[in-house]
Amino acid sequence: MDIISLLGKKLKSESIIELFEKYGVDVFYEYDRLNENISDKYSASIDELGLEFSFNSEQTLRTIFIKNESPLEVIVRFSTIEEAEKYSNENALSFKKGAVEFLGTFREWIKLFYSNYSIHYEFQNSTLHMVTLEVVGA
Repeated sequence: MDIISLLGKKLKSESIIELFEKYGVDVFYEYDRLNENISDKYSASIDELGLEFSFNSEQTLRTIFIKNESPLEVIVRFSTIEEAEKYSNENALSFKKGAVEFLGTFREWIKLFYSNYSIHYEFQNSTLHMVTLEVVGA
């Protein structure tokens, strides 16, 4: 499955419909019920694959969250920030990185920028915790 190719697709596109039907996915609609001028959004998840999908108000897939336990091998995974930085340099990719301690957990991250998407790697206590794929400008 080429999960990256799903970014930017509409909720009702054939590839997303096929994937969601295969796994019996329910789509959740979140609307601005308090009239706070917040955009509506749609979300879905495939727990057995460790995936969460976030669509904007136009029903365009903007973000895919991949939990570390995900059995999918659809992207390059790194054991350390240094590996990701080395990969970025070797492949002429720009990146940003940072670190913070939050609620007693040390978190490091690095975000690699490709031409039309980015991949954000979050490490907690030096272990890869989550990967986020995003359309550039999301």
